[in-house]
Amino acid sequence: MASKAFASGLKELRFLFCQTSEHSAATRNFLTRSYPAMKKANPSIPIMIREASGTEPTVYARFDFGKERKLPLKGLDDKAIEQQQETNNDLDTTYHNAMISIHSAKLDFTFSSRAAQENFNNVAEEWQDALQDLHMAIKRFREREAEKEAFITLQREMLGEIHEEMEKLKKKIADLESKEAKRK
Repeated sequence: MASKAFASGLKELRFLFCQTSEHSAATRNFLTRSYPAMKKANPSIPIMIREASGTEPTVYARFDFGKERKLPLKGLDDKAIEQQQETNNDLDTTYHNAMISIHSAKLDFTFSSRAAQENFNNVAEEWQDALQDLHMAIKRFREREAEKEAFITLQREMLGEIHEEMEKLKKKIADLESKEAKRK
């Protein structure tokens, strides 16, 4: 990492560590050895060093698109820190390229969307008209269904009345037949 350019999406590096503790010694050694080469290879990227008593050794990398990565450095020697940084730089380059592809696709969609917006509005109006027609058809269908239901209810009532009248007539016929049978 000391002589390599950082990932193109990297905007800032912040190294935090304790200025006196043993667990930050490797980070201090790494920065003492690598800072000049890192800065020379990446002159426009801020590399901030923050020393604070009792702080765990950590590096924060801020990228495009609001992404920030935290890498704990505790327990690593200065060579392992360099290897970790190189591995993360390769991953971050891949991530950055993917984000640029996504961003480009969004821009392409935006520009093509503007061209298609008028067509979309026309289709939307046609759908709106079709939806209104459908609502009217449903309303008419429900009205007809209500009329049919009322007619069916009326028919049932009439059939009930006819059935009652038939039962009365059957009873009268039975009474008449029994009277006729008694006369004979």
